[in-house]
Amino acid sequence: MKYTSKQYAKALWEVLEKKSPEKRTAVLGNFIKLLKKQKQMKKLDFIIQELEKIYLMKNNLLKAEITAPYPPSKASVGRIKKFAASFYKHQPDKILLEQKIDKNLIGGVQIKSGDFLIDASVKNILSKLNKTLL
Repeated sequence: MKYTSKQYAKALWEVLEKKSPEKRTAVLGNFIKLLKKQKQMKKLDFIIQELEKIYLMKNNLLKAEITAPYPPSKASVGRIKKFAASFYKHQPDKILLEQKIDKNLIGGVQIKSGDFLIDASVKNILSKLNKTLL
């Protein structure tokens, strides 16, 4: 029987949750051996993604990605976290921000979490203005 990445991740999470930190390494080693034996190593990246989703959900965390044309200051990151917290209805200290740089944005910022994208970039504003004028 073939299992989905989600099923593998859920089963692995349940086993790891019950083990002490010292024994988790052995469990992970055995899990990798199982994937190799079942010729399922191609699913490993997807299993890791599903494990991350489980971890975030269990710990009531929100992972968001901010993209800007240059690294934002600490004050800007704080304001972005507060905005994201109100938009996504999470506590600011429960938001994990990953930062990406995209020089093509010109200015502003994009905030992405899951399927939601808040595009407050200058590039997007100019694009909308261009469409309106044409």
